[in-house]
Formats: sequence, C-alpha cells, structure tokens
Amino acid sequence: MRKYRFFTFTVSRIYKMALAIGAFVIIILSCEKKDVEPQRIFPRVLTGQVTEISEDGAVVHGEIALKGSEPIIERGFVWHNDDRIPKLSNADFKSLATDPENPLFSYKIRSTIVNGEKYRVRAYAKTASYTVYGNMVTFAGKGSHGPEMIDFEPKKGWRGDTVRIYGRYFSNKILRNEVKFGNLDAYVTSWSDSLLVAVVPRGISNEKV
Repeated sequence: MRKYRFFTFTVSRIYKMALAIGAFVIIILSCEKKDVEPQRIFPRVLTGQVTEISEDGAVVHGEIALKGSEPIIERGFVWHNDDRIPKLSNADFKSLATDPENPLFSYKIRSTIVNGEKYRVRAYAKTASYTVYGNMVTFAGKGSHGPEMIDFEPKKGWRGDTVRIYGRYFSNKILRNEVKFGNLDAYVTSWSDSLLVAVVPRGISNEKV
C-alpha cells in the first residue's frame, strides 16, 4: 500500500507541475505576441485636399503617414483627367526629393490643367521594392500654363538629326507632347516637364533645317 500511495502521490504531483509549466509557457508566448508587432515593410501614403485652384494651376498635398522599414527614395504626385486610376505609367506626374524629417509634401501643378475638366490626383512614395499610392482626390480644374520653349540645340541640323528642346510646362505624359517641323510630326524619344528630345522627320521639304 505504501508503494501504491507513493505512486499515486508522485503521478498527481507530476501532473500538477506539468499544468503549471504549460500555463507559464502560454503566458510567455502571449506576452511575446502582444509586445512584438510585425514591422511594416512599405510606407503608408495619404493624399490631402487640393487647394489654391485657379487659372494658374492647383496645389496638391501629400503625407507619409508611416515610413515602413525600407527607406523612401522618391515621393510625388500623379494626376490626369480621364476615368482611369492615375499611376506613374499612365498619368502626368511630379517627382519630389525626399525629406525624412518632414512627412508632409506639396507641389503646385502649373501645367496640363484644363479649365472645366475633372482631375484625379494621388500622392505616391517609392522604396527600392515598392511603389505605394495614396487615396484618390478629385478636383475641377480652372486652367494652367501652356508649354513654353526656352531654347533648343543644335541650332542647325539635317533630316534624322536629334533635337533637344528646353522649356517649361511640358507634360510627363508622351501623348500630351507634340513636336512639329513644318507640318510634319517629329518622333519624340524622350520627355519630361522641362525637356523634349525629338527626331527631325525625313519627309521635311528642306534637307537642312
């Protein structure tokens, strides 16, 4: 009987110790899950309301609400006046320098805005791995500046030559940029809001232009 009692006591004691250890492990795991939050890799971007809408353009606003674990290498805005969701691949855009100390950023759109047209705009941020867009905001345009040519080079050339056109208020969207030599359309090979690169068409009447 003594051996039986000892055995019963030992099994009961071991069972209670196992329950205590299990509860302790559960508490530790619960604390770890509660205290250690998963790190967000990509940033969170917010698009603010559009302000100062006038014949001179409009001011768009953005905010980096969360930075994420990857450094932000670029931020800016995309906008257009069609029904698609604006992205870098299909819209006018402006890239801005990053400022880790200031999550707020803004830009005055001075071109490509037509009076009476409805526009969609989104802020965006880029890291090495991601391009993240903010919420979409709409506004009615009241106008903006038309494209202005400041200079071009070379001053003389021939059919098939490449011409660099410097200016301002150009579009980052290829379909909005049109270069002509006489009545002939030139092939635009590169474009930005301040530089267009085009090829002189071979069908032009004078060989030297």
